[in-house]
Amino acid sequence: AVAKKLIAHAESIGRQTVEALASDLAEICLSEPKVASVIVRVEKPGAVRFSESVGVEIERSRDE
Repeated sequence: AVAKKLIAHAESIGRQTVEALASDLAEICLSEPKVASVIVRVEKPGAVRFSESVGVEIERSRDE
């Protein structure tokens, strides 16, 4: 159920930074009652020349 929400969100948005997307995905996960904390990692392959990928990893918890 959560995976479907994450995929639907990622597919429905326009251009967005990897940081903003990771934050959105973390919020979606934390909206689930059984989720207390989450680590989200987003990578964008080929975004920077001569680099395999760029990305971000964030950790969020309900306490924040």
